[in-house]
Amino acid sequence: MAGLSTELEDVTEVEYRQLRLERVVLVGVWTSGTVQDAENSLAELAALAETAGALVLDGVVQRRDKPDAATYIGSGKAQELRDVVVETGADTVICDGELSPGQLIHLEDVVKVKVIDRTALILDIFAQHAKSREGKAQVRARADAVHAAEAPRLGSVAVPADGRRQGRRPRHPWPR
Repeated sequence: MAGLSTELEDVTEVEYRQLRLERVVLVGVWTSGTVQDAENSLAELAALAETAGALVLDGVVQRRDKPDAATYIGSGKAQELRDVVVETGADTVICDGELSPGQLIHLEDVVKVKVIDRTALILDIFAQHAKSREGKAQVRARADAVHAAEAPRLGSVAVPADGRRQGRRPRHPWPR
């Protein structure tokens, strides 16, 4: 019967997702190619967001040589994005690229709503469409792998399932 209760929780989660439509603003950084390439990439992101069940309200593209290390789009554009979020009533910002944990945190601090990147959006789509336990486990494993890859950038210490921390051993109190 334990499997039955898990199934019911999963159904509730799916129903909750269907009832709560996220209102999103899309953000892209245009580093190379034509304007049409940048617009096509944002249009593809919009299609992915709609597949995930979101309502796309607006999109912002910024021309840069490379994404900003702190906020992905730069401080001025981040403030402009904040204005767009407030004006449209969006509850989520989706970035057209892979953001570092620091970029996510800094951008969320500015826009004051949830920020996700393309990878998280795609994982969400897979999670919504996974039906079998094996499929759900594969999605969960991939999400865990993405989070584990981000952990060193956050400075956190990975703790394996057995609870023992890994890393450099403490120094001996005596010289060698």
